[in-house]
Amino acid sequence: MDKLPSRHAISEVMTWISLMENVIQKDEEDIKNSVGYKAIHEYLQKYKGFKIDINCKQLTVDFVNQSVLQITSQDVESKRSDKTDFAEQLGAMNKSWQILQSLVAEKIQLLEGLLESWSEYENNVQCMKTWFETQEKRLKQQHRIGDQASVQNAMKDCQVMGLGG
Repeated sequence: MDKLPSRHAISEVMTWISLMENVIQKDEEDIKNSVGYKAIHEYLQKYKGFKIDINCKQLTVDFVNQSVLQITSQDVESKRSDKTDFAEQLGAMNKSWQILQSLVAEKIQLLEGLLESWSEYENNVQCMKTWFETQEKRLKQQHRIGDQASVQNAMKDCQVMGLGG
């Protein structure tokens, strides 16, 4: 078996890993500056797509790692320096591959946590809006502006929410 397809596959995987690392690095600051459930959800979907891409590329990584077993058993006459070079490339590819897998897994975990926090925040904001709308309607329904008991009750409600003094 010739080493050329394996070397070409290593080169392709390394190029793809480099592209992915650049995208992840670029996204780093953008994710930190993202606001809202929708924005975080979009990044989460993007990184779940990356995980699918990684799973597809795993076939190529497995091919290269399997081919090295076939090469060493069949190509005993090969130059030692050529074998060393190939082994170094393979080692570098496997290390970069594992780092990329970890980066994407960590990013997904981070984004899932952020998504949960944004969901909770936006639900709380909606509850507050609803509460304020209800209070506004109650105050508008009061027939007399000077109804002291109604005003005191509204003030107590506001104090309960930590809004009044």
